[in-house]
Amino acid sequence: MKHAGAKIVGIIISVVITGYNRKDYIKFAVESVAHQTLNKENYEVLVITNFEDEGISSILSDSGTNYRVIIMGEESIGYYYARALDEAKGEIISFLDDDDEFVPDKLEYVANKFLSNVDLVYLNNNMEIIDETGERKEILERDFRFNTRRKSEFYFRKHNMKECYKALRELGNFCASNISIRKKILDGNLDDLRKIVAATDDSFFFRALFHGGTMLISEKKLTKYRIHRRNTSTGFALEFYERLRLMNKDVTRAIDSLSTMLSVHTQNVDGEVLRCLEAQLLYFQILKFFSSTGNNRIKMSKVLVKYVKLSPWRLSSSHFRALAISIIYLVNPQLSKLMYRYFGLISNSRSFAQ
Repeated sequence: MKHAGAKIVGIIISVVITGYNRKDYIKFAVESVAHQTLNKENYEVLVITNFEDEGISSILSDSGTNYRVIIMGEESIGYYYARALDEAKGEIISFLDDDDEFVPDKLEYVANKFLSNVDLVYLNNNMEIIDETGERKEILERDFRFNTRRKSEFYFRKHNMKECYKALRELGNFCASNISIRKKILDGNLDDLRKIVAATDDSFFFRALFHGGTMLISEKKLTKYRIHRRNTSTGFALEFYERLRLMNKDVTRAIDSLSTMLSVHTQNVDGEVLRCLEAQLLYFQILKFFSSTGNNRIKMSKVLVKYVKLSPWRLSSSHFRALAISIIYLVNPQLSKLMYRYFGLISNSRSFAQ
C-alpha cells in the first residue's frame, strides 16, 4: 500500500467478517461492506465462516469487491481470526461480526485516520443500536456507550495510564465490530490469539495497549450493532434466567481468555498495564457470580477485596455499577440480582457459538 498524495494506492484495509452457525443476518453485514464510499481498490473482504452461503459470494462479486470466503470447522474464534490474519493483505484490520453492519463511510473514515497518523495502532468507533429488522433503537444506545457527551475524538497512549483508564470509561462496552487495528499488532501473536475463545474485543484493546502507539476512541457512529434473540445483550427478548445462562457461558470463556493473556504477558508488560487488564478480568468474574445460580457470597467477598484495592480511577462506569451492586449482593443476593436486571448490567458480549 502506498499513499500518493491524496490518492490511496492498493489495499489498505482488510475487513474480517466472522460467522458461526448463523446465517440470519450475515448478508446484511456483507452488503454493508460491499457498498462503502472507500474505493474498491483500497480494501478487501475476508468472510470466515463454518458454513457455505452462495449469496455471500454473489453480493461481493456483483459489487466488484475484492473478497475471499474461507470455510472453517468447529475451531474457536481465535483460530478464525488467526486464519484471517494469515490471509489479509491490508495494513489495517477492521472486524465485523456476522450480525452487525458498517455505515457507508466507515472504511473511508478508518483509512483517513490511519493514513494521517502513522503512530495510530487502534481505533474504536461508536455505534448505533438496531433491532432484528434493522430499525434503529436510539433509546438503547445510552446503555452501550457511556459518556457520549465528551470529546468527539479521544487519543491516548499507554505511557499515560490515567488516560488509558479514562479511555475504558469512555468506551463503556467493547464490541469487535467497532475495532480497527494495525495488522502488525496481531501478526506476532497468532499462537496466543488462537487460545482466545471469547472476549476478543477486550483482547484487541489490550494487545494494542501492550504494543504501544497512539490509540483513538471516536464518538462517530460507524457501526450498526444488532440486538436479537441469539445474543446475550437482547434486553428482554429472552427470559431473564435464559439470558443469565447464556451470559454465564460467555463470561466463563472470557475469564479463561483474559486469564491466559494475563499469564502470557506477566513478564514483559508494564505493571500498570497489567493492573488495567486485571480490573477487566475482575469485572468478568463479578459478572460470573451474577449469572450463576446459588449463593456465592464468600467467593464474591474475595473478589471484591481485590477489586477495591484498585484505585477508583482505574474502573470504568460499568465497573463502578458492578462494584456497587456486588456490595448489595453480600447483604441481599436476590435484591442485587433484581437491580442487576433492571439497571442494565447484562454484558453486551454475544455468543460466538451457542
